[in-house]
Amino acid sequence: MKRMYRGLWILLVIIMLAGCGAARQEKGTVYFLNMYEATDDAWQDIGEEYTRQTGGEVKIITAHPDNYSLVLDDELGKTTSPSAFILRSRAELDRYEDYCMDLSFTDFAGELTTNEYNLYDEDGELYAVGFSPDREEMLYLAVNEECRDVDRRATLDFLYWMVTSKEGTVMLAEQYGHIPFENAATPIRKVTE
Repeated sequence: MKRMYRGLWILLVIIMLAGCGAARQEKGTVYFLNMYEATDDAWQDIGEEYTRQTGGEVKIITAHPDNYSLVLDDELGKTTSPSAFILRSRAELDRYEDYCMDLSFTDFAGELTTNEYNLYDEDGELYAVGFSPDREEMLYLAVNEECRDVDRRATLDFLYWMVTSKEGTVMLAEQYGHIPFENAATPIRKVTE
């Protein structure tokens, strides 16, 4: 009888410890480094809406295009680095390729209607998703391979929400024009730089 109680006690302790571990699971944070001040308010608003709807934490920092690369270099060197950032060209992909995650098999990239705007490495891995074909300067979204796993997962969830939710697709369409995703909203105004 003592053995049975001891066995039950050990099982109870294991279950309690497993429960405590599950309760302490860390939530990730989306840290998006934006490039254009003209879109900052829209990104701040959509980050707040995402948090309201999902509880996910979103931090948007906007750097001026003239010093964006300097800010990106500095931020990528920090312990808490951006989990997503914007690229403007193949040359920038070459410069930041070590930080870019292969997005080929993500739900986010699975929503694309075309691959013609994307940036790939020489092995065919999708490192940056083109999302602004109506602008004079094409913009690409990249996800930081080097950030914490929980932040990367949170960022992929956020990006998927951005391209599948009404709120996200409307914001992207208003700020960037036509976006090449399945659930894209129709732009209602002319896109400005």
